[in-house]
Amino acid sequence: MKLNRQIHHAEAIARLVGIQDRNLLVFKQYLGMNVSVRGSEIITDASKEQIPLLEAIFVVLIELAERQIQ
Repeated sequence: MKLNRQIHHAEAIARLVGIQDRNLLVFKQYLGMNVSVRGSEIITDASKEQIPLLEAIFVVLIELAERQIQ
């Protein structure tokens, strides 16, 4: 399932996913869901109930990553 949020800067994507996607593994470890980034899209296997939480998390993470770039 795709999230409604997209990442528009390659540098922001790199900051979010981390080296070898280590940052995304945190979602699997603590929330039990897979999250990946393909292009500018965020893909997950989260349940419909978890999507609002995941969207809220990514709103903050993307904003933080984009502020680091500017």
